[in-house]
Amino acid sequence: MANSNPTLTLFGNLGGTPDLRTIPAQEVTRHVYDPVTDQVVEKTLSEKAREFRTFSLAVSTKEMEEPRWIYCVDWNNDSRLFQKGDRVRLTGSFQVRTYEKDGETKRVRQFVVKTATLERAKIPQQEAA
Repeated sequence: MANSNPTLTLFGNLGGTPDLRTIPAQEVTRHVYDPVTDQVVEKTLSEKAREFRTFSLAVSTKEMEEPRWIYCVDWNNDSRLFQKGDRVRLTGSFQVRTYEKDGETKRVRQFVVKTATLERAKIPQQEAA
């Protein structure tokens, strides 16, 4: 089955330096098919810790009065050297993620980064002497 989310390219400026986040290592139980017994069995698997980065990207066009902010998730850590204000090019797709908070189901639309390229680094302002 093909991916239903089309791959898009976004150009914009970072609203802040990407935040490093970590999902800790954990043991999970999954149902898997065992071809020897021809049954579905429970199997305990170890998942390694994963690091990823999150950031907001300001995207605008000449027709827009204000930029549109897009929440981005970078699982490949291509954004590790990016800084606030950098102009970047991202490829990836939008995804809707759901989670529970205070007994309520929340939905978040995020851009999952496939590749991230620095187009232009923000030049730091020189302090007046």
